[in-house]
Amino acid sequence: MAHARYKLPEQAAILAGGKVLVAGGNASAEIYDAAKNIFELVDGGTGSPQWYLSETLLPNGDVLLAGGYSTTFQATSQVWVFHQK
Repeated sequence: MAHARYKLPEQAAILAGGKVLVAGGNASAEIYDAAKNIFELVDGGTGSPQWYLSETLLPNGDVLLAGGYSTTFQATSQVWVFHQK
């Protein structure tokens, strides 16, 4: 991974084509491409690290990112949507 991640026990979403979105545990998001064996940073992110963030693949291929808590240790009610290109 390009960035270290903290408290990321199971937060990832398998995208179309077998790539994997990893968005929790850091303010940035990355996609793992198994065919190339690399992690690539993606545009956007959560603005601050979100530990224990949930990632849910939606029927249209987008990923709903929800909840978690940040460096303030306060739970968040924010949600984000990752749109796959």
